[in-house]
Amino acid sequence: MGYSAAAPLCLAAALAAPLAGGHAPDLGGAQQHGALPWWIPAAGAAGWDRGCAQDLVPVARASDGSIACVRQSTASVLADRGWGEDPPDGWRAGEGMRRPGESSSVPDVRDAGEGRRGGGGHAGAGTAVDLTAAEAAWLEDNPVIRVAYDPHFPPYEYADESGELAGIPPSLMRHLEEATGAGFEPVSTGSWSESLGAVRDGEADVLFMVGETAERRGFMGFTSPHTTLSWDVMTLDPDADPGDLGSLRVGTIRDYEIEAWLDANRPDVGYTSFDDHAAALDALRSGGIDAFVEVEAVAAHHAAAMGVEGLRNAGPVGHSLESSIGYAKGEAELGSILQKALDALPEGEIQMMAARAAFDHAVAGAEEEWLEDNPVVRVGYDPGWEPYEYLDGSGGLAGLTGMYVRVLEYVTGADFVPIDSSSWSESLGAVRDGEADVLF
Repeated sequence: MGYSAAAPLCLAAALAAPLAGGHAPDLGGAQQHGALPWWIPAAGAAGWDRGCAQDLVPVARASDGSIACVRQSTASVLADRGWGEDPPDGWRAGEGMRRPGESSSVPDVRDAGEGRRGGGGHAGAGTAVDLTAAEAAWLEDNPVIRVAYDPHFPPYEYADESGELAGIPPSLMRHLEEATGAGFEPVSTGSWSESLGAVRDGEADVLFMVGETAERRGFMGFTSPHTTLSWDVMTLDPDADPGDLGSLRVGTIRDYEIEAWLDANRPDVGYTSFDDHAAALDALRSGGIDAFVEVEAVAAHHAAAMGVEGLRNAGPVGHSLESSIGYAKGEAELGSILQKALDALPEGEIQMMAARAAFDHAVAGAEEEWLEDNPVVRVGYDPGWEPYEYLDGSGGLAGLTGMYVRVLEYVTGADFVPIDSSSWSESLGAVRDGEADVLF
């Protein structure tokens, strides 16, 4: 991807973010949750119920009557390109576009009532999952669910500079709140060990990113896993081999799931438990340990913050962290409610949440200011390079470029709008002359 001198590197970083860890994004899932615009050709408009996804507004193109459902900020840009005519009678914003006879693809569960539930369930108003009578009663008795978390596991789960919960959990919490009607309240602790203890001692109800172990099953139940992260061998030794882990002095973070796995599967590995990442990386830097087992992105963040140079990933330890939502043992209804809400997520949605969390964690300063000042990014393209890059019949970017644009819109929150261009040379000139921001 090429970008103008005025556009920061954060755009390229956003494109790479969803692919971290080998996860391919599910773009359809992002569309269903209203993160992306919809373009409906005039010929197909009659086949759709007349509505736009939540938070989008309908505009029409004067030339052929095509309908676009876009963010308000994009609508003002499209007005200069022949869009902006009043849409046909009956089109409306924010009610969820759908084919006739289907339920809304983007239900606004905050305002949902009896008619939204369907299926004869017992869910209360404002829920999007079908609950049993016992589950609904549990929620009535427990309207606020307390969430403990790891304050030091960026970019996936952590406390930000203001002490607020950040990473994947805020996005997941919003989905769970909309899906269940419950409120979710973060419970701050000083460490992962304290968060585990909060659930064990009844001071918190759930952990959003926790691996299942035999010891934890004594005080928690678990949903099915929703996120997979590789445990890696991080080292400063250029010759360290993860295949010889048993001969290395290894460090871990106390009570991380990898310790239980090493105990059960690699008894030949002697490891030292550290209370925090600073202590583990200090030991690595001073030669007290040879390797530190951690998720690469997490270790890299802490190493950068401490000024530890030369940290490298020698390879996977042979086991991955399968994160589930853990809930207090004995609360079977809570567990089934959480599982239903997770099952309602489109495939790949949590991986996209992780990509957005990684991007939000990495972007700061001038890059963050640039995005705030440029909510619409102008895209140059080759209009005749099918199937890789072209405009579809409704004026939207298609092919590989269309896929990349959807990823970037989801991760950055910006709108990527194609310029008017009749050739590749014209698009190159548009970037050179400041009339476009990027080329894919």
